[in-house]
Order: sequence, then C-alpha cells, then structure tokens
Amino acid sequence: MEVAGLSATGFTPKLLAEILADMETVELAEISASLDLQPTALMGVLNGIVAQQLADLWLLAAALYNGMDPDQATGDQLASLALLTGTPREAATKTQVDVTANVDAGFSAVAGTMFASVVGNTVAQFTNKETVASGGGGNVTTAWEAVNAGAVQCLAATLTVIAVPLAGWNTVTNAADGVIGAPIETDSSLRTRRVQELQGAGSTTAAAIYSDVLLLMQPPTTTSATVGVTVLYNDSDVTDSNGLPPHSIEVIADQPGATADDDTALCELILD
Repeated sequence: MEVAGLSATGFTPKLLAEILADMETVELAEISASLDLQPTALMGVLNGIVAQQLADLWLLAAALYNGMDPDQATGDQLASLALLTGTPREAATKTQVDVTANVDAGFSAVAGTMFASVVGNTVAQFTNKETVASGGGGNVTTAWEAVNAGAVQCLAATLTVIAVPLAGWNTVTNAADGVIGAPIETDSSLRTRRVQELQGAGSTTAAAIYSDVLLLMQPPTTTSATVGVTVLYNDSDVTDSNGLPPHSIEVIADQPGATADDDTALCELILD
C-alpha cells in the first residue's frame, strides 16, 4: 500500500476513506472509545464534512505537483509550463477566403458589416475583412474570414448565401477553397511541439534537423504544409542498412503538393 504524501517516487494523495479512518482512530483514542461515529450521528456527520474538505486539499496538492510535469499537466498549467521554455500555445485561427460580391453602383460596406454563409450550412458564416466598394457597380473581390474560429470549411463556389441582406448587394461567391482555420491548440499538440522546439536548440543533431524541417517548412514559406519528417543518419565508417554512405544524412519530408521550389527550400534548409 502506498503511503500518502511526497516520496522519492512522486506524490500520492490521501483518499477520503483514509482521512476519515485516521480521524476516527484519533477520536476514539483521545476522546472516548464509546463515541458514536456512525455516518448519521452528530460526530459522524461532522467528520464527513471535515474529511471531505481535507480530501479536496489533498487532490489540489496532487494537481499542483502533477502540473510540474509536462506529460501530466493540462490546460492552463501546461500552457504556463510551455511558456517557460518559449513555446506559447497556438491560438485558434479563422478560415480565410477571397470572396466576390456583385454590387450596385455606389455600394460601400466597411469591414465586418457584410455576412454570407455556406450553402446548406448557416453556421458557416463569413464576413468581409475590408471595405467592399464599387463606384460603377459590378463584381468586387476582397478578403473575408469566418465569423467563428476553428476548422470552418468553405469549398469553392459554396459561399453563396447572403446571410444579412444589404441594399445594393446582389450576389456572393468564392472562386477557390478557403484556407481552413484551426481550433486552439490541443494539449497533446502543445506537448509535442514543445519537445520539438527544445530539440531545435541544437543545430545539427538529427532531432534538431527534424524539428527545424517540421517547424519551418510551412506556409507561407512553402506552398503546402509539411506533415511528417523522418531523419536518417549514418555516423559510421561503412554504408548502413538504409543504403546511406558513411557519415551522411537523409531527410524525408512528407509535404503534399510540394513544388520544385519547395524541394529547393528544403535542400537549402538542410544545408544551413
């Protein structure tokens, strides 16, 4: 049986039943062996109230202790730990999309006053990020963003519903897919990224190269996001089982839709 408290192996909180048993043992020994400590008796009720409060304090102490470990910390505790080593939690982002609005001559609407939604999905609502204006009327293309942060999908030619009609605004659409936003970074992702950035403190280790490629080979530097990296290295004097010659390194990056310019950027990054 584990002993409650701080030890060389960690922290073990005392359970409610243990606290209650300890209190009753002391009371029977120090006050009277004939005390009525049943849960419905006055002393029993008081013991239950006090024991619960003490158990809550033990659980709080356990949470504070575990909060010092990035593998166990969650929420705000994890975010604070990650900040100590320079890794802030990534905030939620909004889907971005270029929108074409057909308007009458003289129409003008400042940013945040036009609202359109994806056909068949009234929750997926977008608003203009800049003023939409046309002296002579016609199609005006400007930058829009989702009203709500997160992964709000907006495929090409689906943002076609005028959610809040405005005089002089006739139609709306989007020629291309929107760049999907993201919810606030999860605890799991923050833990992983924190480790990657700490590994990146070195410059030429395999772990540092892995971290740099995964962190830096991302838009707008590249045309698409790098989603996976494998770093192979051979520090021996003979060709290894992967076919790498002596004292060489190979970086395999999974970047869907990579262009020739992306390939060049990766080569330059590895060389640096």
